[in-house]
Amino acid sequence: MSFNPTDYDRLKEELLIAVKARKEAERRAQQSGSLYKVLIQHAADAVFVSDFDGHFIDVNYQACDSLGYPREELLQMDVADIVPGFDLASERLRWDKFKLDRPNSFISTHRRKDGSTFPVEVRVTVLDLDGEKLMMAMASDITERKRSESALQESLAFSESLLQTMPVPVFYKNALGQYTGCNSAFAEFIGKAPEDIIGKTVFDISPQQLSAVYRDKDLELLDSPEAVQIYESRVMHADGTRHDVIFHKARIVNSSGNPVGIIGVILDITERKRYEEMQLDLIRQLEGKELAKTRFLASAGHDLRQPVSAASLFVHALKFTSPTQRQNELIEKLDASMKTFSDLLDQLLNISKFDAGMIKPQYTSFNLAELFNWLEHNFSQAALDKQLRFRFYFPMNKQLILSTDIGLLKSVLMNLLSNAIKFTSHGGVLVSARIHGGKVKLQVWDTGIGISEENVSQIFDEFYQVSNRQRSREAGLGLGLSICKRALSVLGGEITCHSRLGTGSVFAFSLPLDGKHSITEMLSVNRSAAEIEDELLIRDMRIVVLEDDELVADGLVNLLQGLGAVVRHFNNAEEALRQDDIAAADCFIVDYSLAGELAGLDFLVALQQRQKEPIHAVVITGETSSEFMRGVVDSPWKVLHKPVSFSSLAMCLRSFAASKDRLSRYSSTEIQG
Repeated sequence: MSFNPTDYDRLKEELLIAVKARKEAERRAQQSGSLYKVLIQHAADAVFVSDFDGHFIDVNYQACDSLGYPREELLQMDVADIVPGFDLASERLRWDKFKLDRPNSFISTHRRKDGSTFPVEVRVTVLDLDGEKLMMAMASDITERKRSESALQESLAFSESLLQTMPVPVFYKNALGQYTGCNSAFAEFIGKAPEDIIGKTVFDISPQQLSAVYRDKDLELLDSPEAVQIYESRVMHADGTRHDVIFHKARIVNSSGNPVGIIGVILDITERKRYEEMQLDLIRQLEGKELAKTRFLASAGHDLRQPVSAASLFVHALKFTSPTQRQNELIEKLDASMKTFSDLLDQLLNISKFDAGMIKPQYTSFNLAELFNWLEHNFSQAALDKQLRFRFYFPMNKQLILSTDIGLLKSVLMNLLSNAIKFTSHGGVLVSARIHGGKVKLQVWDTGIGISEENVSQIFDEFYQVSNRQRSREAGLGLGLSICKRALSVLGGEITCHSRLGTGSVFAFSLPLDGKHSITEMLSVNRSAAEIEDELLIRDMRIVVLEDDELVADGLVNLLQGLGAVVRHFNNAEEALRQDDIAAADCFIVDYSLAGELAGLDFLVALQQRQKEPIHAVVITGETSSEFMRGVVDSPWKVLHKPVSFSSLAMCLRSFAASKDRLSRYSSTEIQG
């Protein structure tokens, strides 16, 4: 066989490559071993390498430091020297079950050179090197972790103890709705043993209807972004009794923020609910008594108004009979007495109106200075007669525009000023206005007799009067301040009183300012009844009167005829409707309650259906009940309450006369009375 030089060169080249590869492998092996040494020696955990007999082959610096041995000494030792209670035979059985190259973790104890021990978490890996098995163990000191776990367990034990001693029921649920824990108060509250609760759902321990509510609420909380839920419900005890409760629930979340359960606290409000119901029942009783009182006032007012109305009309009729001077004096005194009586009845009516909720404020904007001018015109003479100073105070450099019901406000101030002048014998009366924010504070001051501290809280009650045990009629009925309180309540205000016995009093309330509107109408001074009568244009007016009370009817007919009107009277609506020419009248004065089947309003509605043009009418009545007032609030015709003020009636008739050209309709045929 011949040897080719080319083959020689190729073999030589392959040999060189093989030698280089072996040297590179040796170098890498040496480098790997060095790297292994560096990694092992500088590992954060203690590293031990031993054979299956437990003899240490290698250890790192951390192992030496944790045990307190020099490396040379530790390499002469066995696993049994550092692990208390180590038994090589039993441990070998366990090691044989370890899988190759798979770490196996467990908790153990290491003993230092000084004899002290400490807990460690050990991760053991079985290595197979050329058929020889070695053990590599990495041990971490878990002393701090154990201390933290112990503290946590103590905290949990304390929390559990605290939870069990809490007087309020507390429970835990998982996301499936199963109870995972509760305190003894919860178990007692629902009447079941704890072992009959844990692991169960609300459907196992509560009635079906309540359980469905509870579960829906739980799902709502778990799905809601809100972490807390509070609601009222009921809980049924095992004995069938029900408790009104408030649930306070919160979500329990894991480290990822996902809800995994619910913790709930129950507050028993059964007694509170019972107390609230007792309060509501008491309020209903008081409201019933208040309503009965209002009905009594309305009924009594109706019965009293009939004869008073008739007497008042007769008094006015007498004025047109050319009486002598002495008779004129008696008529004036009688008129004054009737006016006093009528005013008292009007106060009763106003109470009924307020209690029935029939007073609806009509808001307008006006200048407070004009209101003060009106008060000065009406009360300055009364103060002068008693030689009292009567003054007003308000900012002169500002235009105070109020937005309120001027009629209600005037009635309040009239009442307060009348009382101030009546109960002040020396000194004076001051009406002031001061700005407080967006409101004006109105005050009525006096230097009168004052009110004792124990009486101040009662002066706004109906019929309450200080120092009037004899119920003198000059002192009124004791309703004025009660009406003031009701009127201001309708306007959104509140009246207060500060007083000192023997020194004087101040009544105050606040109303909103109106800076958005200008003055569109000015206040005018009320004209007297005499002035209205002088201007009254009802002569020859054709008037139909429907009134079944003889006294009232006679008074009306005599009064109207005395003024020159042509009057026709009927006792009931049916008789009036049978008259063919009944619609030819200029106006109708109709009592609401009539003797026949049809009421006064029924008559007007029936008559209006016959006519194309609106008919002029005024309804008079002694009825003041809440039901009646609600029934006539939308009536197209004016309603006057008995005893009818002549000035009110005259104003209505005058407006009728001015609203139509009566002369163009008037014929020579008069309506016979």
